[in-house]
Amino acid sequence: MSLVNPKMVPPRVLVIALYPCVVPSHGGQVRLKGIVDGMFAMGLHVRTMGVYANFQFPADQRGSSDIVIVDDEFNDAYFQDPLFGDVLITKFVMQRSMLANQFIDTIVSFSPDIIWLEQPFLYPLVERALASVANIGSEKPKIILSSQNEETKLKYHLADMPNGLGVYDIGLFQQAEEIENHALRSADLIVCINDEEAARLDEQGLQTVYLPATTAMNFHIQPSTSKRAASVNPEAPYIAYAASSYWPNVEGFYDMFGDGLGFLRTHERLKIAGSVGEAIKKDSRFEARRSINEARGEFLGFLPEIDLELLYVNASAIIVPITTGAGANLKMADALASGRPVLSTPNGLEGYRSMVSEALGQGVYEASTPMEFRRLCRLAVEGQLRAPSPKLREKFLPSTIQSRLLEIFTKVTARP
Repeated sequence: MSLVNPKMVPPRVLVIALYPCVVPSHGGQVRLKGIVDGMFAMGLHVRTMGVYANFQFPADQRGSSDIVIVDDEFNDAYFQDPLFGDVLITKFVMQRSMLANQFIDTIVSFSPDIIWLEQPFLYPLVERALASVANIGSEKPKIILSSQNEETKLKYHLADMPNGLGVYDIGLFQQAEEIENHALRSADLIVCINDEEAARLDEQGLQTVYLPATTAMNFHIQPSTSKRAASVNPEAPYIAYAASSYWPNVEGFYDMFGDGLGFLRTHERLKIAGSVGEAIKKDSRFEARRSINEARGEFLGFLPEIDLELLYVNASAIIVPITTGAGANLKMADALASGRPVLSTPNGLEGYRSMVSEALGQGVYEASTPMEFRRLCRLAVEGQLRAPSPKLREKFLPSTIQSRLLEIFTKVTARP
């Protein structure tokens, strides 16, 4: 699918983020890389520019146009206020003429028709660059602001958590809120990963498009077409959980399974893939239930994509036990694309509810308490939960991204 007439010059899109998107290592990067890959597939002329500190990402993950901060003074400030690292990055680059000029020169030299800004906190830099563009008589590019959360609201939430990231001056929250609100009102179009946040911004008179996450997995292996969820090997049924070591993934596990995995029978398993497994085992709460957790749990670590696909499509169910936090939540997109029953908390369904509403209780199951969540796990390993419709699965496959991007670019280019 192409946005452009073959005889026309493809639109130039500059994608700017607080991280690289060459070799993704977390959910936000994976989501952004999927979007960028979709742009290339549409025939667009795309360049990416990440802005981040040297210690955040290794050299083999960086792009050729990225701006990398190498400064001990910045590092000290970042580790003092990690919750506001994104704001600090912008302030630091703006104060260092060499870095600021590198940012501006990339925009001026590439001369994009569209700037896709991932998260709002780099907007002051974009605004300064656009002033330079205006000074040389170039046409101002359209601005698409893409975000995974209402960012400042999330910062308040994280700071209030019992294991939050520290005590902060209210002035930092005010600075973040001012930048975010200015970016929201200045953008030509806002792309939201969360349907509820999109609705709230629409009520404020802002132009939005809802772009839910899609899986990065290709799922070459087709899920079972059975209406029931029985494992391929019914003698050893299991439920699957795959996630990173990001702390909400660990907290969700202990919120739902804090009493251990004793609700599973001796031949049933919870199979855990990704770095979340090691983080769960290192947590002090693991020790109290070590014996039963190691007997009923299998901690698989990182799995190649084909092995992760096998884990998913042969599972009795995929679980998304997220009780706090926010972000790209690709776990849910992966689970929904697997074709297997999905067990989730209300938090896990945030951003997806409008797309799965018709499947609730019919392939997608929601539980807000540990007892109810474990009851659903039991029904799953017993083969009593129905798998979702193939139509639901198709909504979250990578092939859908191009049609959604076409809607976005058509909408933003039509604006005066």
